[in-house]
Amino acid sequence: MSADEAGMITLKSFHLFFIYLSLALMLFTLAWAGRQAMAGRLDAGLLAAAGVLFVAGLGYLFWFKRRYKGLR
Repeated sequence: MSADEAGMITLKSFHLFFIYLSLALMLFTLAWAGRQAMAGRLDAGLLAAAGVLFVAGLGYLFWFKRRYKGLR
């Protein structure tokens, strides 16, 4: 019985779920940091760090999808 027949999730799908979840949380954190920085309550360096982490996460997502394209 394969993983699809048993209704189980594949390791690739599991990994992609957590990458998307992490990116969504980082996007909300980035929006919050942007609002705080514009109000003068947060250093712009922290906003830049959140932006860099978001872009790095996007890069990892694209790398992962390209690397494991043939897997189910």
